[in-house]
Amino acid sequence: MDRVIAIRRSVRQRATRTPFTPAKTISLTKTKRQTTTIHTDNHKVDYELNRSKAIKQKIEAAERPLSVVVKLTMGGIVLTFSAAANEEFKIVTMNYLKSQNLILKTTQTTDKHEAVVSESVYQTVANY
Repeated sequence: MDRVIAIRRSVRQRATRTPFTPAKTISLTKTKRQTTTIHTDNHKVDYELNRSKAIKQKIEAAERPLSVVVKLTMGGIVLTFSAAANEEFKIVTMNYLKSQNLILKTTQTTDKHEAVVSESVYQTVANY
């Protein structure tokens, strides 16, 4: 009688494992190349940023117990972020908008000493 000996290892070829990173994804379908146009405006104001007040607000935001607080208002939704969540939200939002076929217009407001007071971004859909 012949005995069948079980093979513990699979005979298939194994592929090398690579970690998933969104920047390295490969699109399986050919798509029209999308381009994003960014127009930047610099706006200067005639006052000086109160740096001590800005630092206090940043420290207060860093010490918030929740990363995001959602508040419904009559005009829409207000999101209150911790300092780190705010920076992450800005980066993720800008990367998403840049990945779309959009025309982005950014305005950076600076004070007398070139400190950034505010940044704003708005977009329109590009014409085909």
